[in-house]
Amino acid sequence: MAQREPSESWQITRESIIERNKFMFNNSLLSDVKFIVRKAKENTVGENKTLTIPAHKYVLAISSPVFFAMFYGNLAERRDVIDMLDCDSEGFLELLRYIYYDEVLLSGSSVMQVLYLAKKFIVPSLARKCVEFLEHNLDAVNVFAILPEARKFDEYELIKQCWEIVDMKTSEALKSKPFPEIDKELLCEVFKRDSLSVNEIEIFKAAETWASCECQRRGVEENKKNKRDVMGCVLELIRFPLLCQEVFADTVLMTGLLNTSEIVAMFRYYSSLPSENLMFSTKPRCAQILQCKRFQSFGWSWACGGGHVDAIGFSVNIPVVFWGFRLFGSENSQYSNTMKIFNDHEEIIWSKEKTFDSVALEEGYFGYDVIMEDGIVLEANKVYVIQALINGPSSQRGMEGRAAILADNVRFKFTFTKRSTNGMNINEGQFPVIFFQKLT
Repeated sequence: MAQREPSESWQITRESIIERNKFMFNNSLLSDVKFIVRKAKENTVGENKTLTIPAHKYVLAISSPVFFAMFYGNLAERRDVIDMLDCDSEGFLELLRYIYYDEVLLSGSSVMQVLYLAKKFIVPSLARKCVEFLEHNLDAVNVFAILPEARKFDEYELIKQCWEIVDMKTSEALKSKPFPEIDKELLCEVFKRDSLSVNEIEIFKAAETWASCECQRRGVEENKKNKRDVMGCVLELIRFPLLCQEVFADTVLMTGLLNTSEIVAMFRYYSSLPSENLMFSTKPRCAQILQCKRFQSFGWSWACGGGHVDAIGFSVNIPVVFWGFRLFGSENSQYSNTMKIFNDHEEIIWSKEKTFDSVALEEGYFGYDVIMEDGIVLEANKVYVIQALINGPSSQRGMEGRAAILADNVRFKFTFTKRSTNGMNINEGQFPVIFFQKLT
């Protein structure tokens, strides 16, 4: 960056130390050190691939013990130009921005790198902001991009939330773009989990997709022998006995990934014959997340804003674990939500404020899922109320709602509540889906 030409009294016009430091950020004025970093964006042919960023040793040293040791320690760096090629300009500038004036502009493309730099230079407050950003934006689409980094940096709470997303939204997570890029160790950890909420055939298909990508990474042909070789012990973690015989025969056998011994053992299992060679677990994935769908159709439009609350009361005939709910949205829109759940004594048993991006859902409408970190056990025949104060553009809405719904042998009854001030009732409005789990 070129030196800014200050007036003779530039300090006077910036009354706070924050304003003065902000002026000095990425400014060669009084700079006594320069960092060479990779340019963040792809370069055209012949363009310089690095960028030189000016900085001030004193400002860096008072914010980071690593920078202090680098510039003022016993083995202080004597050069005034330092290569920092393990990061690019986008991430490094955000580190400096935070050091200079306590602000950071995080994005999906920069947050991992900024977290890495915050850890490297021991700036814990910046690391916390990065983790908060990741937690706020964590979903099934990006969970397998975030989980490996969370493990690398020992961010245990973020790791916990990642696994909860994997368990709750397994199907979507396995189909996400980052999934085939995970390493084999993490892949095995995923497939070992009893708590995945997905049909076993989807796990098999995800394993096959991962194997194809692994063949590409190793530069070998994508044939059944090589895919089996790269999968190795991964194949043993797929619980083929959970598949019906027809699906096993029509889908799994056609891939040619199982050997003759494994196939014979499986058909002996289906025939209820003893098989000492059955190497696949018969244990069910026990935490299947179920859905109660309230509406028979949907349309436009539903007001979101103005301080009006959407709410609905409901009860179940047997105890279940309540895991969350879905809200309607609209295309390419964002919604900020203040959400609460009340028990039958009108006590708040859960609350959260969060902003969500509305996405296209398989059911043919736009919306977003609100998944709780810990499920709530709902007692039988007691009325609970879920409510949401939603701010954003008008959304889609559910229509032809039903007062009583049987979902996987659990009977839900929905009732109007006086907490609803946005015109919502049993027949139309928000909360198209309730996510729950049967108690075992």
